[in-house]
Amino acid sequence: MRIAISATGTSLDTQMDQRFGRCPFFVITDSGGADHEYVDNPHAQLGHGAGIQAARMLIERGISVVLTGRCGPNATETLAAGNIEIVTGYGGTVRKALERYAAEGGGNSVPEGPAPSAARPAPEGGRGMGRGAGRGMGRGSGRGRGQGMGATNKPQK
Repeated sequence: MRIAISATGTSLDTQMDQRFGRCPFFVITDSGGADHEYVDNPHAQLGHGAGIQAARMLIERGISVVLTGRCGPNATETLAAGNIEIVTGYGGTVRKALERYAAEGGGNSVPEGPAPSAARPAPEGGRGMGRGAGRGMGRGSGRGRGQGMGATNKPQK
């Protein structure tokens, strides 16, 4: 299993970057932690689409799991389509994140502290994350506009 961690630098003792798509580097390792590869994220400076492009890059590299602070909806959707497990809510150094992930049994147990969340792909036929179906038809309470419950625009006598 290959694991990618969003990072601010190129060592195990560097801090994780809380951003997935805009992190400057990824530390890629195997589940045993024996081999490490440090990869520049050439998509970090894109005006838009950084997360999607970073996700595609990791899919091409055969990544199984991503450890990061947070991951946007489009990157989450792309990673999920590539069958990559996304574990968010991690922080600290890359080394500590790997140790925590291993201690949690690969993310299957309940962690101590703030719980990371694992993103899941949208149900089949679903629209996925960030694709709200709202129609903007809410009427509000009409505060101060005379449109609330029982209010009228006529002056009182």
